Parts: sequence; structure tokens; C-alpha cells
Amino acid sequence: MAQRFKYQNPWLRLSKAQGDILHPKHTMLLLRCLHALCMQNADIMVTGTLGLAAPKTKEAIKAAAKIVKDNGGKVMIDVNWRPVFWNDVEVAKKEIVEFLDMADIVKISDADLEFLYDMQYVTALLNPCSVADKLPNAPCVLVTAGDEGAAYCCRSTKGEHTGFVPVFKLDVVDTTGAGDAFTAGFVYKLLEAGGLDRLLANPKTLKEAVVFAAATGALTCTAPGAIAAQPALEKVQKLFDESKGWYNFWGSDAEEAKKA
Repeated sequence: MAQRFKYQNPWLRLSKAQGDILHPKHTMLLLRCLHALCMQNADIMVTGTLGLAAPKTKEAIKAAAKIVKDNGGKVMIDVNWRPVFWNDVEVAKKEIVEFLDMADIVKISDADLEFLYDMQYVTALLNPCSVADKLPNAPCVLVTAGDEGAAYCCRSTKGEHTGFVPVFKLDVVDTTGAGDAFTAGFVYKLLEAGGLDRLLANPKTLKEAVVFAAATGALTCTAPGAIAAQPALEKVQKLFDESKGWYNFWGSDAEEAKKA
């Protein structure tokens, strides 16, 4: 059976595990469940920033992130700026920037960049480390700009690794969920590599993770909807493998990548 990158509603999963109906407004119960069931031993927590707009969900998200980091896990934040959820834009900016200080990995889109830093995507794609400089607590920064491609700047004790990945040219039906799929693809390769530290120590594996993420996001655009359109792992792997001989993706390493 084909594996898929699946979205799971955390409230539903936790409520089933507890044998109770759990709603985010039950903050203290939520925190206990998060600690006991999934956060204490988590390798990575992936979250957005929409929950910061409401006091109780903000408290829960930040507490969960702290639990993960205190127990050696990593936190990945997808900014995903949505003004409709906020009453005050300046408050939103302050809350999001403050929360990003907790991130080990930041995924930031062209719209997010313009809102938070008044930065154009061209600058970010040409020099993703100019974005990373604004996020000194995050060893890895991923920049996405839709059909303009993606870029990354990641830093570790092994040095600074940066690069650009063009968009996969596929027939686009619906772009909903492409960013989330990109995130899922990157996290899949991160876990396959053995964690963030190992991924960042190997520039080749890091580049492969970003290309794989781009392939996952691109395939999601070939069908309507955000959830049903998520591709099977085999389809992502096939597209990723096909790219290995493409010079515009791999440059002078294209032939070597094709042999791998």
C-alpha cells in the first residue's frame, strides 16, 4: 500500500487517546496530553503561527514547543502569515517574530518575508542567508516563493550551506497545500537522515532534502484540494529521482546525482 504524507488533526488524535472530547480551549488538559502523549519524546514539532492570534492556543503552542526543546527535540515553524486571523497587524508581527526565536527550522514564504521584514523574494532567493541573519536562533532557514522556486541557508559547526532549487514544471491544478507538502517532504528527509544535526552536517543530503521537499509541494499542485492531493511517497521519490540528471537542479553535480 502506498504511503502518504497525512495530515492528522491533533485535537482529534489526542481526544481519542484520552477517551474524551478535547477542544483547544481546554488548555490545561491539552498541555497534559501533549506532554504525556507526544511532546516529551518528539524528534521534531512542526507548527505554524495562526494559533498565536488567540491567547489560549498561543499558550499551548509555546508550552508544547518548550517541552520539545527541553527534551532535546527540534521545533520547525512555518510562518504562514494570514492577516484574517489578527485584529492588529503590529501585534501580529511582534508575536510572530518573538515566537520565531524558539525555532530550529523556519520555513518562510515570499508573502511572509514581505510582511515581517519588508523583503522581496528576489533578494531572499538570491541570498537566503540574508533571511537567516534575521533569525539567528534558527540553524536552518527555508525560503519558498511559489513558481519562482525555493532557497535555503543552514548553518552548523560544519559550516554554512546555501542553495537554490527551481520549481518543478508540472501541470498546476490547485496550489492549495503546496507549502504544507513542501514542509512534509523536508521533515521526511530530515528524519530519514537521523535528525537536523546530521542533515546540516552533510551539504549533499541537505540539498537532497530541499529538492525532495520541492517535489512533494509540486505534486500536490497537480490535483485539487489540500489533503486529498497529497502525493504518495512513491510518486515523490520517482519525481525526485528523475530530477537527478537535470543541470538546473544539481548544476555540475547532476551526473553524479543521477548515479546515486
